[in-house]
Amino acid sequence: MRATKNMKMNETISSTKKQDPVRVYIENYSLGNSGLLSKLELLDNYFMNSSTYTRILSSSGIFHIENNKMYKMNPIDRPVTTCKNYIGAIGLVLDKSIYEKEVIYSQIPYDHVNTNMVTFQYSIASASVASASANKNKHGKKDPNLILVVEGTYQVDVLPNAKTNKYHHFVPTNMYFLAMEEINNYLMKEELVEFLSVLF
Repeated sequence: MRATKNMKMNETISSTKKQDPVRVYIENYSLGNSGLLSKLELLDNYFMNSSTYTRILSSSGIFHIENNKMYKMNPIDRPVTTCKNYIGAIGLVLDKSIYEKEVIYSQIPYDHVNTNMVTFQYSIASASVASASANKNKHGKKDPNLILVVEGTYQVDVLPNAKTNKYHHFVPTNMYFLAMEEINNYLMKEELVEFLSVLF
């Protein structure tokens, strides 16, 4: 988005008409060696893309720097619900809260902590050639019903290159699904079950 004469100093990005996806967390899931960390390479069959951003924590709030632009992340709290025994003994936590991104042109507070973050995204659609022609968007790509998001950082002074495993020295700090439909929808549940079979 280009700056224009009509822009205010800080500008809030308008949300799209499409309903916001719900964040779905697996209840009591371990992100350490006994959990997600040991499963990452198994998830590569579903790999979509990766991205990086800088997260800044300060007394004035949370900021992100993405593609050389800075945003203030304004939280909008919404109800959090639980779904016990969704599949067997596995429970889910559904969070409808979102962050509204506000473009910032001023400086961030002097006292702050910044972290270089990495995000990996996975979808069943990425692994399914047979379904590639179904439910395509205007760019000819399939819109996934469910996306698994893994966020984390690389250990200090260690960066992956083309010859190394992208998970080498990666430390996961958060994991959740972005659900575009109700989780009890048949197709959604089918995709969730497939992911859960890898994660457990």
